[in-house]
Amino acid sequence: MYECQLGSAGIMQLGWTTLNARFNSEEGVGDTHDSFAYDGRRRFRWNVSNHAYGEFWAAGDVIGCCIDLDAGTMRFHRNGRDLGEAFSNVRRGMPGAAYFAGVSLSFSERCEVNFGGRPFVHPVEGYQPLQGYQPWEQQAQQAQQAQQQQGVEEAPLAAGAPTQQGQLAAARYLTGCLSRLIDVSSPLPAAGSGAAGGAAAAGELAEGSEGAQLAQQLLAFPPPAHHGPGLLSDADMLAALAAAGEAGSSKAAAPLELSAAAHGGGPAGPAIRADERALLGAVLAEHLGPLCFESYAVEAVLVPLLDDVAGELSGGPRRRAALLCSASAPGSDSSDEAASGAADVAAGGPSGLDSEDEAEQEQAEEEDEEAAGGGQQRAAGAPAGEPQELGRRRLGELLSLLAAVLEPEELSALATTCCQVLARCVRGCVCSAADQPASEALSGLRLWSAVLDCPPFLEAWLASGDWEGQLEHLLTVHQPSEDDLSVLLRNLKVTWGEGDTVVSNRSEDQSAFTEDLSKIAEVIEQVEAAHADLLLQLWLAGGGSAQRRESPAAAGGEEQVPAAGEQQQQQQQPAAASAEEEQPAGTSEDLQQQAAAAEQQQQPSAGQQQAAAAAPPARQLPPLAPSRQQPPAAQQPHSQQQQEQQQQQGEDQEQGRHLRLFLSYLINKNHGAMRHVPPPGLSDQTALVSAVFALLRLMNEQVAAALPEVPMLRWDPAATFLQGGPLGGGDDPYWDAGRMGGTVSHLVREHPITEDDRRPLLPLPVGALVKYDVPLRLAGRAAEGPSFADASLRDRLLMLCHLSAAPLMRGGLRHLASMQAAMQGMRALGGEAGGRLAADTRRQYQQEFQRSLRAHEWVQCWLLSPWRQQAAFVLSVSTAQLLEAVSEQRGELLRYVPEFYVSTCLDMVHAVHRCEPAALDHSAMLGLGLRHIVHLVVSHLEDPRIVSPEVQSRLLSMVLDGVQELDLLRELGDNEVSRARLLPAMMRLFGRPQLWGHVYSFFALLVEGSGFLHPPAAFPPEFTEPLGKLRALFRATCLSDRDLCTRFTHHLFDSANRMLTELVSSLESMETSWTRGAGPSPQLLRLLSSTADYSLVLLRVMEMMAVEMPELFLEGSAMNLTRLAEVFGFAVPQLLTGRAHRALQRVAAARLAQQLRLREAHLLQPLAGALVALWQAETRSAVEQAASGGSEAAPAAEQLAPAAPEARQEAQPAAEAAAQPAGQSLAAEQPPAVQPRHRQSLLRALDRQAALTDGVLQGLLEIDLTGVQPLSGEVHAGDEHAPSPEEQHRAEEAQVEQLRQAVGWVLQHREAVAAAAVARAAGGGVAARRVSSLNADELAEAPEEFLDPILATLMQDPVALPDSKVVLDRATIERHLLSSQTDPFSRAPLHKEQLLPDTQLRGRIEAWLAEHHPGGGHHLS
Repeated sequence: MYECQLGSAGIMQLGWTTLNARFNSEEGVGDTHDSFAYDGRRRFRWNVSNHAYGEFWAAGDVIGCCIDLDAGTMRFHRNGRDLGEAFSNVRRGMPGAAYFAGVSLSFSERCEVNFGGRPFVHPVEGYQPLQGYQPWEQQAQQAQQAQQQQGVEEAPLAAGAPTQQGQLAAARYLTGCLSRLIDVSSPLPAAGSGAAGGAAAAGELAEGSEGAQLAQQLLAFPPPAHHGPGLLSDADMLAALAAAGEAGSSKAAAPLELSAAAHGGGPAGPAIRADERALLGAVLAEHLGPLCFESYAVEAVLVPLLDDVAGELSGGPRRRAALLCSASAPGSDSSDEAASGAADVAAGGPSGLDSEDEAEQEQAEEEDEEAAGGGQQRAAGAPAGEPQELGRRRLGELLSLLAAVLEPEELSALATTCCQVLARCVRGCVCSAADQPASEALSGLRLWSAVLDCPPFLEAWLASGDWEGQLEHLLTVHQPSEDDLSVLLRNLKVTWGEGDTVVSNRSEDQSAFTEDLSKIAEVIEQVEAAHADLLLQLWLAGGGSAQRRESPAAAGGEEQVPAAGEQQQQQQQPAAASAEEEQPAGTSEDLQQQAAAAEQQQQPSAGQQQAAAAAPPARQLPPLAPSRQQPPAAQQPHSQQQQEQQQQQGEDQEQGRHLRLFLSYLINKNHGAMRHVPPPGLSDQTALVSAVFALLRLMNEQVAAALPEVPMLRWDPAATFLQGGPLGGGDDPYWDAGRMGGTVSHLVREHPITEDDRRPLLPLPVGALVKYDVPLRLAGRAAEGPSFADASLRDRLLMLCHLSAAPLMRGGLRHLASMQAAMQGMRALGGEAGGRLAADTRRQYQQEFQRSLRAHEWVQCWLLSPWRQQAAFVLSVSTAQLLEAVSEQRGELLRYVPEFYVSTCLDMVHAVHRCEPAALDHSAMLGLGLRHIVHLVVSHLEDPRIVSPEVQSRLLSMVLDGVQELDLLRELGDNEVSRARLLPAMMRLFGRPQLWGHVYSFFALLVEGSGFLHPPAAFPPEFTEPLGKLRALFRATCLSDRDLCTRFTHHLFDSANRMLTELVSSLESMETSWTRGAGPSPQLLRLLSSTADYSLVLLRVMEMMAVEMPELFLEGSAMNLTRLAEVFGFAVPQLLTGRAHRALQRVAAARLAQQLRLREAHLLQPLAGALVALWQAETRSAVEQAASGGSEAAPAAEQLAPAAPEARQEAQPAAEAAAQPAGQSLAAEQPPAVQPRHRQSLLRALDRQAALTDGVLQGLLEIDLTGVQPLSGEVHAGDEHAPSPEEQHRAEEAQVEQLRQAVGWVLQHREAVAAAAVARAAGGGVAARRVSSLNADELAEAPEEFLDPILATLMQDPVALPDSKVVLDRATIERHLLSSQTDPFSRAPLHKEQLLPDTQLRGRIEAWLAEHHPGGGHHLS
């Protein structure tokens, strides 16, 4: 068998193959006859064809691939769990049927394969590894054999090379002696195994066993000729140590007390002195040193030793048994022997012991379990409730001893391998609610944090070449797969109500589920605290309160890591001082003996001197910061204050240099994540997320520790995004990445940086505090940790957020959309007849809903936990403050700000607002600085300095999110900056094609729930008041800025005409497809759905403007009313008659209306609403003019009276209501009354549309516009003040009656005009007509100079263009200027104010009308 630890969770096929299989870019393992594979991404087993098998896998999983050539079967295991038999009757025992491990990976996927070179994480009983463990003696023998074959003479080979089991048994014997040495030399009580563990390790070498013989060979040194007083030979010392362990296994207290009494100590004193421990450790180091270079031996022996000494710090006996079991070296020839060997190792020794020894072992194991369960009070003076601290102190003594006796290269190899082992354990640990009080991942993190408490180990680890990658793996969090979530959240049970419309969770299941979530959240918060402790240790390792090292100037800022002996020598004086403080009076003699032993220990032995001479030179650490070019002399600091600031900044970087190097390593490794197709080799995003929030935690702790003094951030652009920083510098290609104002190369050329831009900004507050439930272990040193005031550190933090946390937090909400889509799908099936297909579809929707619910709960628990929501929001607010300061204080410097500053800030704010349940309410967000987010977004919507489409899109997306979120919606309506700038900006952006989609969505939410026969809004009733404020702001903006309103309506009509034309064309194409017997294509259905949505929203906006601002259509220029009538003339006939109408009927018959969101009633409702609104406004205006005594208005009032008597009666109250402000808060914002130049008539505008026949208008009354199902499919029913169904029905009937009156008014007007024409023809009289009613024959008689050169119509208000001198009708050129501010004939710039009225031509036109049409009543308006 072999194991694969997955580095990603994509498509991979793991299994077995023969040499006969042939692979290519399309076919891999499992796609040919002689290859077999398991794919956990798609949950298939592959052998040419695929079949369902196994479980879904996740990154970090350990997949065991097993083959049984005796039975001809293959099995797979996931994290130690058997997935069942995958293949049987495998071809074997034939030529070419040898099987090899095979792995096929898709692009950017990765995994780590273990063939047996290190212990299996989950060994399977009965299966052997492909590659056995090879001890170092066998490696040396193979090297000597190779040299002899080449003719090199060497010493003769040793006979009887040890086997694997014997080698590991001897290694365990040595580590057991080392553990016992700590027990008998430490004043602390034994943690975890204590004396029993040492006795078990020592007693493992039964007489006559292979391990005992090997130990005798190892210890068979000739004793020195002269022994000093009190010194023994190596063999005698180890034998005495083993004997002490055996004595301690039965009675641990007696030898301790006797030894302590012999040395003059108390009953709790150490059994041997420090000098004796140092000498014994040096003897052990002669044999343990080579083990440090053996990864298998370290993982199988030394890591369990550290775990055993740490005791409760790393999880107790349960974790130690798992480690020992997984570290067993398979060396037996049969599966039975391998199984017995694994059982012996887990029990503490091999089989073959007599019954008395086995009884002693069982008793020792029982004592060990009691100690782990809380029996550590057995030692006198051990404080209750501090088992972890006790284990940490004992582990510190062991590590200090190893650091003192091992060579530097041995110590570095040991630290590196231990970290790799623990990192693999952390990556593969699946979170569980049963992991109390600590998970495997938390135990590994705590153990490594305790290891780093030993300064020599920390320095040795940092001197290794891959400590950044190892730390990255330690920060990885295993994400559960779909199958893991079904087990992890098994108490999350969904009960479906009648009709699949009600989802509930039973109370008994809810309580168990809540308890599971609280346990998981506690474990996750503890893991995050452990991550923060690791980063704080890394920060303190660079300087500050730790040892301050000065880089030699000749080395160019580089420095060498001191050797282990030098490190210990540097730390000896403070250690001795602390020992003097803790030592009671009367023990000066012991101190002198310890000092003498320490001096003797500092002198290197002959072996150490030889090793030091042969050792490679010390590793040179990289410089503190990326290499940069020195600024020119003109850019050097000129003031003493700037020099002091740079000096302080250099000291701060020296203090946290290792943490800065680690962050730079992560950024450089993941720069490719910003590409559209990310390259392979990127970090696991969970590691980046852990680094981000651990760093935020440390910054928060530093602020809390510094209270009441609040640090201020003094942002230095020259140290962040102007030079260096996360985007590199100089030759780094990412230095030319996107900024708000474009690429850096463009900005340097078009907007060069000035000296003023390089100066630091004014101090800014760092933000608020976040409350954490789990304290840090190193909370006492939090004040020395990283600070929010560190500009370069904040810069790297934002970059990491951009690469991981921000997109993950925003994307983590996609499960809510999946749940909503599943519910909508079930509602769509609710009215259909039952059937097998419908039942299967409903079951699939239910399963998708439950899967999405589980995934959402996990994301809420891990990524969007309350403390992370608060930290993300605080970081977003402080970033918004920074961007505001840059925009206000530096002006053009905003162009150089990287795009990810804005995207990171807004993504995290969006995620915090969409969380359910939310950790921050509206008042909390206001207190934390929500207004800064709103100011940043609203004030930069149309900032000319921002040309990046990405940033513009993010800002508009934030506005759209704000309209959908109640907290942001309230702030948008109440914030002063928003009230003054939001709606004008959105109206101006409506004309930009690249941003039109976002603006369209904004107005779609603005008109939701309002309009003629509009169904109730789909949002909760709390949104009604804030949305009403935004509508009132829209009305005030349109009435106060008529020029802006004209441009907005121009783009609105253009967009509506374009969308309606596309919709009608698509409907006709659909009708053609159905006529030919072929159904519509999926592309056509998608086009119909999108164009119908766009058209409906645009028509609703027109209706809202006609209802709330009818004066825009009935006063002033006739352009708005004319274009609205054009929309009527095109849309209503097409939707009521013709091929588009037949296509809509087919859509309804095929039950595609809900899927396509396409019903003719929905499109006709806003048109009918606009017609009713303008009819009422024109009626009120005519009645008011008649009431005021105007002679010209009396006939119009009489004409309107028969058609709308109710409107005439209500004209005066409606006019008074229309004159009132839209709201109390907007009373002061109402624009002054504007005297219209002309009154426009809806009747005349509709008369010009030839397609609006009487039959079409009658059809508008015959179609059923009420009782249409809402497009959204869901209506919020939580409003207590919502009308009842009966009240809503009466309101709909009243609106339909108003439409009937409006259409009757138009038809009656046409009948009156026709009757007048008949009377005129009979009596020879000519009624008064407008110029626009002249027919084609009459226009043909007019001189060419009287006709508009573009539309060929008789001009009513001729104007001359200043550049081309061409004369056009004013309405024609004003409509052109809305699209292009140029002369249509010369392309010269042209504005409306430059038009020159041609009064002479106007007079000649009027004279021609009077001469050629006498009595016709033609006149120019």
